[in-house]
Amino acid sequence: MLDPRFKVKRAEVRNVQVHPPRSGKVPWFSATLDDVVVWDGKTDRFGEGLCWTGVLEKRDGRWVIVQVHASLPVDKVREIVVRDIQSPA
Repeated sequence: MLDPRFKVKRAEVRNVQVHPPRSGKVPWFSATLDDVVVWDGKTDRFGEGLCWTGVLEKRDGRWVIVQVHASLPVDKVREIVVRDIQSPA
């Protein structure tokens, strides 16, 4: 992400759900993230449909994201592998 060849083309968050904590004060969230980027001039759609989760914490009266994780569902990984096998770079 620190490489100048990396640029965010579009980021869209959908299906956001905030889950209250069972104990304590730290809720978490889940969402679907479409994160389309440009790498070295080429658009990469690898990040469409990511499962995005994170942990929230209240600091100075504001909720802030303190941890995030993104992963692809297995069917999306399969699509990408098949696509790359059929049309290698």
